[in-house]
Amino acid sequence: MKYRISSFDINFNFLSMNKLALLLIVCTLFCFQNTGKCETPQSSELKIMTIGDSNGTFEYSWPKQLAKLIPNSTIVNRSISGNTIGFDNNGREDLNTLKNILRYLDEAYQEIGSNNNFDYILINLGTNDTKVVFNERQDEVYANFVTLIGAIKKYLTKNQKSGTKIGFITPAPMDEEKAKKEKYGGGDERIQKNNEHFKLLAAKHDVLFINTYDALKVDFSSKTSDGVHLNESAQLQMAEEIVKQLY
Repeated sequence: MKYRISSFDINFNFLSMNKLALLLIVCTLFCFQNTGKCETPQSSELKIMTIGDSNGTFEYSWPKQLAKLIPNSTIVNRSISGNTIGFDNNGREDLNTLKNILRYLDEAYQEIGSNNNFDYILINLGTNDTKVVFNERQDEVYANFVTLIGAIKKYLTKNQKSGTKIGFITPAPMDEEKAKKEKYGGGDERIQKNNEHFKLLAAKHDVLFINTYDALKVDFSSKTSDGVHLNESAQLQMAEEIVKQLY
């Protein structure tokens, strides 16, 4: 028995398949933009080292949210409450990332195995560098940024770790009405100014610049209880902004 397939059948099936594919794409985009819970493909597995301050230490922190958004990836978190780019915060050298970066890197590579490599080293620092006590030393922040990036690149080269991309995530906004003025007064203005410098320095030194500040700034008062630390929904929003730049 012979079957005849008309040109109408072929065109109808072709159009139907196209519509189905388009519908799947639209649904996927809608899901991610509105819930942030759509899983990434299995092939999206990444190895990521994160370096941050207190916003990276909570159970619902942005590194934890990254792990949820890209569940097949390895996240090695080296965030410490009070951490700075290059100041001895509260007189403590252990809160100076520049002085501890080589140890951070050694520990992180030991965790994933010396034969493995990170796809990204993501840095989210700078909030504590804008504290009132460092107000007159903001020019040092930029120099410390460059020195920190240089130290990481030198480490990667020395240990033959090619292909690792360094990314800098902007410090989150501050709510000046909620933040302690004696500790953080004027901090949001300093953060905005520093972010402009960080963007230029990142471009100059081949660093991925991830601007999460602008997205978080919208209705920021609802995203923090103390003016500095992000709540869970804001941490998720921050992670979503980061993921957009990794793929």
